[in-house]
Amino acid sequence: MTCDDVKGLAYVRPEALSEAERSALTTHLDACPPCRAEYQQIRAVGNALLAAVPTHTPAAHVRQTLAARLAQKVRIAPPKPRVINPLRTGWQQIYDWLFRTSVAMPRGAVLAVAALCLALAISGISQRQQLQEQAVVLKAETDEQQHILALISDPGLQQVRLVGVGEAANSLANLRFDPTTNAAVLLIRDLPTLPPDKNYQLWLAYGDDARDTGAVFACDQSGNKVRTFLITAPRQFNAYVRFGVTIEPAGGSPRPTGPRAYSASL
Repeated sequence: MTCDDVKGLAYVRPEALSEAERSALTTHLDACPPCRAEYQQIRAVGNALLAAVPTHTPAAHVRQTLAARLAQKVRIAPPKPRVINPLRTGWQQIYDWLFRTSVAMPRGAVLAVAALCLALAISGISQRQQLQEQAVVLKAETDEQQHILALISDPGLQQVRLVGVGEAANSLANLRFDPTTNAAVLLIRDLPTLPPDKNYQLWLAYGDDARDTGAVFACDQSGNKVRTFLITAPRQFNAYVRFGVTIEPAGGSPRPTGPRAYSASL
């Protein structure tokens, strides 16, 4: 018998144990002072709780009733499985209820009820679809935030500071990435506000005139001065040698066309 076994048996009344369990428990307690002390403490608390609860002896007729019920050994037959005809469910049942001859309703009232049921069903389907779409969006946002947190907290990531120019000269930007993957996090603080028809665009250069788009983003309309973007690049980050951010028309451009806002080189 192990110490864990003793801890489990400490909560069981001694008279409820078998002879073999009591013998093994006694042998272990005699040889293990820590278990003996803990066992005695648990038993003392248990005895105190039992002493605090008054005992009640059931009346004779209660014992007789229980004994009679046990003696009967009543066997309850399992319920028969309910056979559901899929053709008679849902709208088929509603249709049957509305148009069966036992329903004394004017035809106009029947049609009105049918139209109401149809409207409620369509509304329910629409609401359910909206909830499902919201659940998908929330899950995607949660997965993205978890991915960002994992990247930010990884001490093995490489970090590059992007230097702001022009109106972004007082802004701070850092790109954290794992060179062996295509995932990165772009953190920017005090991002200057742009007109509605303009966006920032992150460029990932891997040659003299070859570059990929990393992200197209705008300012946070809620006024948050710190922006965090999850970047999924077309290739691993060890292929890139320069990074830059330019101001482009809303939606982004195939190539840089606007003024530079941030730049950095490896």
